[in-house]
Amino acid sequence: LLAALMLPMAIFVFSHPYYDRSEEFIYPLGHDRKEIFQEKIQSIKQAIFSNSKNLARITIQARISKKNNLKLSLIDEYEKIVRSTAKPRITDKQIIWEFTPIENSSKKIYNLTIKTSNNIKENIALTLIPNAKKNYTVEINGGIVDGQSLVFYTESRFTGPKEKMQTFYKRLMTYKPAFIQWLFFPILFFFFILSILCSWIIIYEHCDKRDKQ
Repeated sequence: LLAALMLPMAIFVFSHPYYDRSEEFIYPLGHDRKEIFQEKIQSIKQAIFSNSKNLARITIQARISKKNNLKLSLIDEYEKIVRSTAKPRITDKQIIWEFTPIENSSKKIYNLTIKTSNNIKENIALTLIPNAKKNYTVEINGGIVDGQSLVFYTESRFTGPKEKMQTFYKRLMTYKPAFIQWLFFPILFFFFILSILCSWIIIYEHCDKRDKQ
């Protein structure tokens, strides 16, 4: 019982390193009006906004052959390449790029560029949606696609368990009434004590039955 209660909490605190999807696939009003852009693509350029520090992963919705040769770069406001790779992770419907966290990425805009050297006729199928709140624009093969954006989201990386718990608490308390905020820690403490008590009772009863046998 104790393991069942504490193990998920330990996994949450100490394992999964990412947080803060600053875009949930940037779904704006009218996101159901999707368009599929599919033709020979040599270059893509998309504005990326980071809400938090330690930006560390970008996921793009796209259908692409794993044999395709891609080069991804992240360019800051001074036109400096801050991260680049030629080996992103490609799944059936996504391009997933994980990189060394950018410490000072909070509230900054970057340009994500994707270049391909594959010469097949239809090498990438991109899903485009109407621009969201931040006025994103996407360039494909050097031309701006008016009013459209790639479907993507960004993720940052926690520096440690303490930051994860602080962020979790802040978001848990967001827009909560004052009395709920006041009761949060007492209830959590009571739950912890109750779990220990239940575990102790189970162990005690098990040992008692064994002694009687």
